[in-house]
Amino acid sequence: MRKRTGFTLIELMVVVGIIALLATILMPNLMQAQVSAQRVACLSNMHNAGLAIWIYTTANNDMYPACYNYINGNSSGGGYYHWTAAIDTTDYTGDPTAGSYPHTSDEFVCPSHVSHGWAPADFTTWSAATNTGRIINPPAGQAAQSRVLDDRQCARLSYTPNEILMPSKKFSSAHDADAPPGTGSLCYVNRIEVEDIQRTILFAEFGNSPNGIYGSTVNGGDTYRSFCPTNGVQDNGGVFDGTSYVLGDVITQLNYADAMTSINAVLADKTAAPAENHIAYVEPNMHKTGSNYAFADGHAAAFGLADTLDPAGYMWGVKVYSCADKPVIGPHP
Repeated sequence: MRKRTGFTLIELMVVVGIIALLATILMPNLMQAQVSAQRVACLSNMHNAGLAIWIYTTANNDMYPACYNYINGNSSGGGYYHWTAAIDTTDYTGDPTAGSYPHTSDEFVCPSHVSHGWAPADFTTWSAATNTGRIINPPAGQAAQSRVLDDRQCARLSYTPNEILMPSKKFSSAHDADAPPGTGSLCYVNRIEVEDIQRTILFAEFGNSPNGIYGSTVNGGDTYRSFCPTNGVQDNGGVFDGTSYVLGDVITQLNYADAMTSINAVLADKTAAPAENHIAYVEPNMHKTGSNYAFADGHAAAFGLADTLDPAGYMWGVKVYSCADKPVIGPHP
């Protein structure tokens, strides 16, 4: 009798079928494990960024940094000095036209962010041929402004600060009162004055679409404004932008319906972004059922956007501390 040395076709098909069945059973679990790992890594990044800001405040009379300043003090023409540079100044002392700032910045990037973090508004693109420029493989859909320089900002960024704590205090004192668009109504924020600090959002996650951060600058034209902060409030029933705030304006909570209207509007048409609430900068569901948020006391946690805007547990602040008259954030009308 001839000795059998291999599988029959039927046996092979049975084995393949079993493997396919096991893959079908295990694949969702493996994908869920990957999603969970990315969410945890993002939480760690946000927690570390929050602690870095806390350390910055202890070394700077308890004051938060601005979200960004103009490097030359009077216009965007000289580029932007960003909070990510403020907490790590030693990396941002080179020539802004030579691509000399760090090429990577994984500590500021969420692994789930499709773009792997937005680049600065002003950036030079790295060339392997000449070994010049800064940003390697710029995010899809994002182009640099026309200026040939690099903002003092991390190379890639997934996180945007809450404007009530870290405003766009962009002008130097010599230009702060200029109107428009001076920022004389804005001020730096002292950490000690923040009420309910453990429930006040410090950072949120940028959205996956660049549409939300599309806009223009006075000296740079149209760009993707990755240097800008977000917020969860409205000004006299309309868009709150600290740079146009007038002392005495009525500030109220943004509700979830209006937030989603703004987000959906910019997803459909990026040119709508300048007229929409700045909550459109953020991603409601970066991690499937919500996104991560860092809080002013240094911890980070995951929430749905609706949870952060719920009047019963509103997380975007008690007051607009970055406005000179510190308006209380009232309930949504």
